[in-house]
Amino acid sequence: LPFGVSWIRYISPVFWTYRGIVKTALRWSDTYSCVRGQSDVGTNQCYLEFSPGIDALKRRGINVATFNDSQSDEVYLEVIMLCLLFLALQVIIFLTSALTKGRRRSSTHSKIKTGSGHTEAVSQVDL
Repeated sequence: LPFGVSWIRYISPVFWTYRGIVKTALRWSDTYSCVRGQSDVGTNQCYLEFSPGIDALKRRGINVATFNDSQSDEVYLEVIMLCLLFLALQVIIFLTSALTKGRRRSSTHSKIKTGSGHTEAVSQVDL
């Protein structure tokens, strides 16, 4: 994302959910098949930490599968952020509905039919 809008990811529940899922699914000790030949893990096996896909995730702010980094395995921050985003959304919904309901009460008019067939607008205060 461009620098001017990169902050949007931090208020997105999709970002925090994806980050938590990736962190729980991938560990630095996981391996994948590679064409490197003999490595510490075995023939044609490489640590996931050195995968180009992991590097792409790190560029996007998702620190995962990193050796000797405790934050790449913990999802406490992701859970806290999802709870905070949920609470913020609930507060916004509550305030919006309270304001809307207050406006409706102040501007509600009832229509009363008169004997001659005409309708008149009468506010609740007049009733």
